[in-house]
Amino acid sequence: MAERPTDEEILRAVRRIHELEERHDRLAARVTELRVPADEAELAERNRAGDQMAKVAETLVIESIQALEEIGMVMAAQAVEAMAAAEGIPMDSGIPPHEEPPLF
Repeated sequence: MAERPTDEEILRAVRRIHELEERHDRLAARVTELRVPADEAELAERNRAGDQMAKVAETLVIESIQALEEIGMVMAAQAVEAMAAAEGIPMDSGIPPHEEPPLF
């Protein structure tokens, strides 16, 4: 049987996920602010923010799987991985583990 994760390991894994969720929320808020762009520059910014939001969402799924595995919740990780596969989320996004894409 594998060793149980320490509280510190659990906290570290949860913080990574929480930070990605906050980043996704900030991007979503910006996309919402620019829902009706005033000009081409705002439209371009909305598109960039939307693209980054999608990348962060994919990273969030991948990081969630890794975090669940790290803290010993293998079946939960497998369930998230199955959901991701059903949604067409690539498990190899080209983003190294624990590294988020640039904001812009």
